[in-house]
Amino acid sequence: MKINQLQSVLEADFSQEELKHYTISSLCEHAQVSRGAFYYYFHSLNRFLSICLLRRHELLLGQSRHRNLNTQLYFLLKHIDQNKIYYLNVFHFLKHDTDELQILSAQLTDYLKNYCEKRGPYSVYTVERIGRIMFAQIICWLQLGCEPSVREVHRQFMLLIPLIERQADKYPLI
Repeated sequence: MKINQLQSVLEADFSQEELKHYTISSLCEHAQVSRGAFYYYFHSLNRFLSICLLRRHELLLGQSRHRNLNTQLYFLLKHIDQNKIYYLNVFHFLKHDTDELQILSAQLTDYLKNYCEKRGPYSVYTVERIGRIMFAQIICWLQLGCEPSVREVHRQFMLLIPLIERQADKYPLI
């Protein structure tokens, strides 16, 4: 399966203009992949969209490993803002698919957990709540067409960061 080719075609199609309709047939036709092969690996367009986002964010956040959490979150928001049409299209298709949205939310939460693990003990419950709040803020920001600036959304995130940073002090090793 040519997943990189499929992902490239999808990103090109989703980055040009706001889409209301997009079919697996058009994706497969542009990528020169049979629909049968597509369905063999992915059971729906929504599943493929979430996989593409997961891969994109893994690569993006992997590039920013040497930065602090504050900078990494700003880098992610800046990337979303620069690729606004792509993200608006993806979330247009995923907005009613709670399973796929939960997978994407879990990726952000896992990223925060990995950050916390390096710093010491932490409350999984608190980090999961903060991850869900941040993901919800990103979704709202996208629904508003990325209208508040990246700095404004980042400031909202910065209100949550102290809750993460205090984890090691609050839950010392016994």
